[in-house]
Amino acid sequence: MRVAVLREADPGEVAAIMTVAAQTALAQRSPREMAIGDPAGVLERVRAMYRRALAPGGGGRLLVADTGGGIAGYLLLGIDRPPGKVEPEATVLDVWVSPAWRGRALAGTLHQAALQLAARAGTPVLKAMVALHNAPSLAAHTRSGFAPESYVCAKRL
Repeated sequence: MRVAVLREADPGEVAAIMTVAAQTALAQRSPREMAIGDPAGVLERVRAMYRRALAPGGGGRLLVADTGGGIAGYLLLGIDRPPGKVEPEATVLDVWVSPAWRGRALAGTLHQAALQLAARAGTPVLKAMVALHNAPSLAAHTRSGFAPESYVCAKRL
């Protein structure tokens, strides 16, 4: 069995990762999002999220699990200091594991690396944004020790 080594993403890998992120976002939309969402706009929203998280001078990081023959998974960590807040905040903004690597605890390994980066940045907590209908992601986050704090509810007008 191959081993995946965690490292920072190379700048040349970011565009391909954003494409995977957009495909995943399209596939995981809620029924409401499918009804009102603009599929063409999903890639731009993903790009904007990555640009903001990885902006020069910011604390965000894009970690990849490298198998030597490709990327088995990635995690986008956002670290910022919101206005009026004393401590920085860390959020798992995106995490993905290749289907061939699912069930091997790779998401947990990525979460652990994100926890270490967040702790080094002085954040008191690591948050993750997970869609309620994404059962595999909820399960992976739960296995890593994340617990629900709030739910966002929506009603189409």
